[in-house]
Amino acid sequence: MAKIPDRRVARHALIPLALAVAKPAQVLDVGAGNEPLGVGAERQMAVQTLPARPEEARAELDEALLGVGADVAAESLGHIDYKNYVDKLTDLLETQGQRQDARKVQQDLKTMLAARNVLPRVLADIDNRIQTLGDKAAKGA
Repeated sequence: MAKIPDRRVARHALIPLALAVAKPAQVLDVGAGNEPLGVGAERQMAVQTLPARPEEARAELDEALLGVGADVAAESLGHIDYKNYVDKLTDLLETQGQRQDARKVQQDLKTMLAARNVLPRVLADIDNRIQTLGDKAAKGA
């Protein structure tokens, strides 16, 4: 996305790319042979499991959803999708034990969506998540 970082499409593209590396994935390695793919039965094929790259996922989700362009991301994605993706980032942070960061992400989400006049029940859901993250962080300390 380095070639078009200021375009909305770049933000949209970063999200699935980030989510794809957030957890382990399996890929089919069809070998490096020169024969056409039509003769796949003769190729050496294997399924490889690629490890998760949560730090890369977090950096890409941060770039796509937070910071200077957060308002553009919320407008471009729509409030529902924006919240869902920020929730996925929060889940990623929480599974990494970074509950304070996860809580901050949810607080920023609430600030953003409150300024955009979303429904009070959505803000209440975010408040509940913030409270839960704060409770878990306090227990872990």
